[in-house]
Amino acid sequence: MHTALQAKQTGDFERSYQALNAIKAQMYEIDRNENQNPYQPGVVTGSLVVQPFIDKSFAYLTNSYNSTFDKALEVEANYNPHKLYTNVAQLQNQQVTLRERTLALNPPLEVIRLEPKGYFGFELQEPIRVERISYKLTPASVYANLKLEVSTDGTDWKLIDTKEDKEAVQASANQTVKFIRITNTAKHTLEGRIENLKIIVK
Repeated sequence: MHTALQAKQTGDFERSYQALNAIKAQMYEIDRNENQNPYQPGVVTGSLVVQPFIDKSFAYLTNSYNSTFDKALEVEANYNPHKLYTNVAQLQNQQVTLRERTLALNPPLEVIRLEPKGYFGFELQEPIRVERISYKLTPASVYANLKLEVSTDGTDWKLIDTKEDKEAVQASANQTVKFIRITNTAKHTLEGRIENLKIIVK
């Protein structure tokens, strides 16, 4: 009886979990495609209080569920259809997060070895307009051997001009792309820490 009840409870929770993720996906699509005026684009409501409360509750309940039933459901509450794009083994399992309209790489804690022609960046769900791109690596000396490129198909790449300041390398893309990558152009391996990588999507 206990086993059957537990199976029902876990089944109910996982169905609710999938339903909430589906709602998040629908919210993302509506926010991107409806009411796209230049002053207040999107239609997300309750984003100041209600949505953060739902997200925190979702994360808390999922953590508790995972701990109690030895599960591994994703805890991140924000829906994200985009993913990391890289050929660097150290980064294969690195997560990317989407909050509001900022897509960011969760900074890895270790020093990254970037082999010649090694790259990292983002693959978007579909070609969408990207406004700004910024990244910061340490030491800054690695910038001399990095190039920033974008593509709509992953085959034909366009070089993007960048500007280095004290905080990060900045670039104004203002175009529709699907792939974004930062590539090592040197003939030797570069080593450094990725402090941040983020893009602003429309």
